[in-house]
Amino acid sequence: MLESISFTTRIMRKRPLRSLLSILQLALGVWIVAIVLSLSLNAMYEDGAIRSLGDTLLQLQVLKEERSDNHVMTMIISNFQTEDLSRLQDESLFIDSAFIYETLWSVEIEVDGVSYQVRTAAEATAPMFSAVGMELVEGEFFTQADVEQSNPVALISQTIADQLFPGESPVGKRFSTRSFGEREFTIIGVYKPLAPALESFLREGFLIVPLGTMRSMGPIEWEPTYNSLFVQAMPGHLSDAVEEARVILADRIVEDMELRAFSLAEQQARLRESIGFMTGILGAFAFVAVAISSIGILSIMLVSVVERTRELGLRRALGASRLQIVGHVLNEAFVLSLLGSVIGLGAALLSNEYVSTKLLSTIYILGTTTMNRLNPQAMALAFILALATGQLFGLYPAIQAAQITPVDALRDH
Repeated sequence: MLESISFTTRIMRKRPLRSLLSILQLALGVWIVAIVLSLSLNAMYEDGAIRSLGDTLLQLQVLKEERSDNHVMTMIISNFQTEDLSRLQDESLFIDSAFIYETLWSVEIEVDGVSYQVRTAAEATAPMFSAVGMELVEGEFFTQADVEQSNPVALISQTIADQLFPGESPVGKRFSTRSFGEREFTIIGVYKPLAPALESFLREGFLIVPLGTMRSMGPIEWEPTYNSLFVQAMPGHLSDAVEEARVILADRIVEDMELRAFSLAEQQARLRESIGFMTGILGAFAFVAVAISSIGILSIMLVSVVERTRELGLRRALGASRLQIVGHVLNEAFVLSLLGSVIGLGAALLSNEYVSTKLLSTIYILGTTTMNRLNPQAMALAFILALATGQLFGLYPAIQAAQITPVDALRDH
């Protein structure tokens, strides 16, 4: 087998340009298929991972519409206060928990004298962690007592941990911030990335501190109000929880305002639809790439058989069986497919994060996401597909080669 492959490699060296073009055709197909399959498989995995949350998680906002010159503008009114959380939990039969998650944009932190800009951070109350199924890499979550006492503790994302503390544990390390006044925080935990639908739903922060911690750093104390409340409903009672929230929070709605509820299930459905549309288009490109690769393999193998008619005839005359001739031609197709697969998967490994992030950003999935990682199953499927394509479309030329008789080969050449 190895001797046959070595012989095939020597033959390919005699036609380097043609062999290279065929290999690159296959590599392009493998590259596209690996990336498209990764997006699809990662989307399926994430969809299953948060399916239960989608039926229970809600975002509540007070909205007001302003009309002018045939234009309608919807504004989010910051009318919620922390006391609304206890009201929702105490007065509702269908609300399991409620929490506040307030996004903070562009927070500057300092670690060991070096300043860093964190694109999105957040203040939150403790029930948020269990409600969204957040998982820790190490450390622990802060508690409701930390929120009530405004303790200067923080959770950081795995992305930030890898960038700021490579090769070491960040738990127990400290950083300071001056964005809302000067204060030092202690890192108590590192959390895993959220699922993409949750990232989009919550606008995931790379740094999470107890609610009110940033506020208490400023020189002025005030009773803050918030844009959103998040509610986890009892399973199967999503609509009941919405109706109860409207009744309980009726005093927060004045004039032309309206309390609206947005569910994670709706966000998840939009995400699924967007990814399905995107992968459908990319899948068409992948199909075309595989088809072109298949035709390339078929054509180059047919040309190779014609060029080697005399050689193949002599092999038959020297006792080679038809099966050996078929195997010899298929070996050449195998080597082409193998090299194309390796190059294509190498290109996918190098470019997948960049390409996937760009594609996902077109449907508003920004920041870090588990979906821009190359899926091992996708790599395996792309590899198997390339090898199978090479063997399938190399089979016809191989059969044609096996039908060459020594007499015909020597007479024609």
